Amino acid sequence: MIHAPKNQWRCEKGSSNVGGFAFLPVLLVLIFGAIEFGLVVNADQKAHAVAAAAYNVARYEGSTAADGRRAANELLARYQMELPSDAVTVTRSATEVRVSVRARSDSMIPFHDGWKIDQEVSGPTERIIAR
Repeated sequence: MIHAPKNQWRCEKGSSNVGGFAFLPVLLVLIFGAIEFGLVVNADQKAHAVAAAAYNVARYEGSTAADGRRAANELLARYQMELPSDAVTVTRSATEVRVSVRARSDSMIPFHDGWKIDQEVSGPTERIIAR
């Protein structure tokens, strides 16, 4: 009596490739999602640094909002960030300075302009009081 092998009709060659192909899209989404998240965090930190630099200059006694705007533009040039002319607003009163930066992050997603980034820094102005 001749017996046929048990797995004659169920060949499992290549089944590991099918499992790998099913996992590949999930892996790619995770990798590119992590990169996209990094781009957003990087843009957010740069926008905060620009707002903080503008605030630090504009808060000094004798400074103006234009001085803060100039400091923001210098830092934007150093970061090689191109923003619209109204993206950085600096307002200064006698007691407070408020700086707002609106930008968009870079994006790897096709046909996507990037994620919206809003940063605002505010605080008191420097006042020297003679005693």
